[in-house]
Amino acid sequence: MIPRIIHQTWKIADVPENLRFFQKTWLAHHPGWEYRFWTDADCRDFIASQYPLFLPIYDDYAAPICRADAIRYFLLRHFGGLYADLDFECLRPLAPLLEGRGAVLGLEPASHVASHRQKGYEFDWIICNALMASEPGHPFWDHVLARLIESANQPGPLEATGPFFLTRAMN
Repeated sequence: MIPRIIHQTWKIADVPENLRFFQKTWLAHHPGWEYRFWTDADCRDFIASQYPLFLPIYDDYAAPICRADAIRYFLLRHFGGLYADLDFECLRPLAPLLEGRGAVLGLEPASHVASHRQKGYEFDWIICNALMASEPGHPFWDHVLARLIESANQPGPLEATGPFFLTRAMN
């Protein structure tokens, strides 16, 4: 069962005004759910305490977005729940979608796939890592965490930790 926890992350505790509206939509549509907001410092502390063997890789990511991508996989593996990017607006409760499922992943829009195909990528679909949910300890996350170590030196965030990485892990 996917626990009723919403995880969101941001660099610091002060969320920019243009993102606060989106943040509030998750709380409004999920009353009674636990809400966990993670700053970059909170995320690093979590990796250091719970996954210390991964900390050197986490610290060595050249792009901060790689750390932001990676932490969401660790949070879902450890706590379960729902991860949503701060720039995502929640339009209705997601509990019916999550009911009876061990994990829920979505796809990027077809226009994103087409745009990347024009750049030479050969994807039929791309998993979106901006909105995901799972029960804690779902075996998919163990697979993903192992792949993170293997992909640490990929040339960019999409390949190292982002949607391309997650799509390849799923395949």
